Amino acid sequence: IDGFIAGAEVGAEIADEGGIGLVESIGADFIENLPDDSAALLLIIEHAWAVPLRSAIVDAGGILMANQWIGAQDLIRLGAAMRAEADLEAGN
Repeated sequence: IDGFIAGAEVGAEIADEGGIGLVESIGADFIENLPDDSAALLLIIEHAWAVPLRSAIVDAGGILMANQWIGAQDLIRLGAAMRAEADLEAGN
């Protein structure tokens, strides 16, 4: 909780000074690594809806056990593994 509060305070100070630069930094790295003659979409989402949920969990004595994003490649690998298992079960 202390780290969360400290991070939020620093973030608020930086935002008051005109922004965090994170979007610009991510965008610059993204553009630099984008192959020629290709297109892409960079979407950055703030999950503000989760703040009250997190607060309720913390207020109830909950603790963070894990925090991990599941990306498209993870879902593709999972689907491929499930398909391979189904094929084995079917005798294919």
